[in-house]
Amino acid sequence: MYYSIIRDEAAYDAAVRRNIRENARKGFWNRVERASEIVSFLSDEVQRAKPFELWVSFMGSYETFGKLSDKQVDCVLRAIDKRKAQQAERAAAFAEIAAKSNYVGEVGQKIEWTLTVEKVISFEGFYGLQFVYLMRDADGNRITTKTNRDGLMEQGSTVTVKGTIKAHEEYKGEKQTILTRVKVA
Repeated sequence: MYYSIIRDEAAYDAAVRRNIRENARKGFWNRVERASEIVSFLSDEVQRAKPFELWVSFMGSYETFGKLSDKQVDCVLRAIDKRKAQQAERAAAFAEIAAKSNYVGEVGQKIEWTLTVEKVISFEGFYGLQFVYLMRDADGNRITTKTNRDGLMEQGSTVTVKGTIKAHEEYKGEKQTILTRVKVA
């Protein structure tokens, strides 16, 4: 009669658990058509600054057991599909805005416009704190200026500005007119 002798019970148990987990993982990848998309989504979500606890829990299940339950798979796929639909809507809306955009005026021309400030972005630059003001005119054309002056304009406000057209550029397919020497009238 032959009896196997296990010399290190803990190592043996760990190896058995590892093999069970790897077999479950292989089965999961064979069974679930969008497995790579699910694992990629969960891994990206877990690495966010403030991850949603449900995704952390699902990723823990995948790492511990090598698979997700059918309900977990359905939940993740619904979230992925919803996010894709939202991204498509945003892309379509942005494409519509970009298609309607035009350059305004001629480079070097001094102008006075009434604009709506959509967004104020600040960042630390080579010359200190910089502010980018993203604005739109009444026709929906993008007007942009960059300055180191804080509080020049408030986000959401409508202001009359004087300035010089510095350039005409495109950003992500949208035409924009760049102003320099901007003063709020």
